[in-house]
Amino acid sequence: MTDKNEFNRLSLDLVSSYIITLFGNYMEEIVDITKNIFSNSDIYDLKVKILKKSKFSTELLNYDNKTVINEKYKLKIKDLHNTIVGLNYNKSNDAHWIYIDNFGNIHNSYNNGLQVDGSNQFCQCYALLMAVNPYYRYNFKSFKNSYLIGYKGLIELWKLILKPVINFALDNYHIHRETIKIIYDVNKDEDISIINYILRNYFDSKTDIFINFINILESTYALQNAPFFI
Repeated sequence: MTDKNEFNRLSLDLVSSYIITLFGNYMEEIVDITKNIFSNSDIYDLKVKILKKSKFSTELLNYDNKTVINEKYKLKIKDLHNTIVGLNYNKSNDAHWIYIDNFGNIHNSYNNGLQVDGSNQFCQCYALLMAVNPYYRYNFKSFKNSYLIGYKGLIELWKLILKPVINFALDNYHIHRETIKIIYDVNKDEDISIINYILRNYFDSKTDIFINFINILESTYALQNAPFFI
């Protein structure tokens, strides 16, 4: 019999990997979907920019409130106002995502205590969350449960946008299929029988994938573990 914690761990890992991969690869399309849900002016003008590894990209990545941005880069930042930016993007589609607001302020989920520093969990979603909800642009590092605050913010965002995002992937079925292949390959060293069971019962288009995902993402196990993913 499969250990319940192991099943919960793999379910959460697969759903999280699906979201991370889909948002990372199709951020522009997801921002367009988001614009149809939120009506404020910031969202209407929201842009997406991907920067390959460079001195400028690294400087943005390492920026915090104590850092002085190099003068020659300040003009570049003006072109990135109200933009979700993927930093140090590479051939593996790896990047850290931040949000730069209309005033040129840089909002990084690492620096404001929403995301475990240096982790690879939901930075795409945190960037979008900070874009649509200014509350999450504040610094939460002094809060004991800052990572849980951030994760609960993501749940509320996902409840609003994840259904049309999943429908986008299903309507372009090769996207859904390719995303599943990616997360399958990443987890190929896990118990394949459990992986196949989860994919068959929670990711199949004949089921309500949105409800399946939300049930997993806001489960007790997820609330206890997902905010601290590395």
